[in-house]
Amino acid sequence: MLVGEVLVANGHAEVAEEWLTEALDVVLRRQDELESKPSDPAYDHVAMVSFEVLQARHGVRHELGLPHDEYDDLADELMEELEDSLDDGAVVLFLPQPEYDEALRSWPDLAADHGATWDEHRATTEQELRMRAEHSAGGLGVIPGTADALAEFARTAGSEQINAATIQAHRDSLVDSGIAPIPWPPGRNDPCWCGSESKYKKCCLPRV
Repeated sequence: MLVGEVLVANGHAEVAEEWLTEALDVVLRRQDELESKPSDPAYDHVAMVSFEVLQARHGVRHELGLPHDEYDDLADELMEELEDSLDDGAVVLFLPQPEYDEALRSWPDLAADHGATWDEHRATTEQELRMRAEHSAGGLGVIPGTADALAEFARTAGSEQINAATIQAHRDSLVDSGIAPIPWPPGRNDPCWCGSESKYKKCCLPRV
């Protein structure tokens, strides 16, 4: 992608489009190989790379005035899905360290999407907030949750599994209950939103 940007900047957009297309073929083949193993950490990484390369290629082809092909259609489809998910709310549910450690012991599958450690969890949360900031007018924030409250919500909803949909629904219930989120982002010298008591600029700001 970086090479593609340099090629475009130097008047070689056609070559950039060829390189990005070949790169996309490779990464999509790898994604297909991992399709049966969605819990493999490599799957999420490859899916993220696929999305980024798709969007980079789509931008170059748009600049060249080329007609849409199946990859361009896929790029548009995935971007619409991303924007829909980001429009779903400006508040993110976050579990402080003791709570996240307890949640991982109870539901190990959380590691795939939310981080294998608390450090990964807060880095993932910071990254999600940054993505939402690109598609939101403001009002972003985090609501600290607890493992017990999440488990109770799942039981009330008739589910023993904690997945992305459960977490989203629990977040919505906390917002509806009137709990005020912690505003994001804090000032660079303010305490970090994750509760570490370190300054934001030395904690989660550089973490992603």
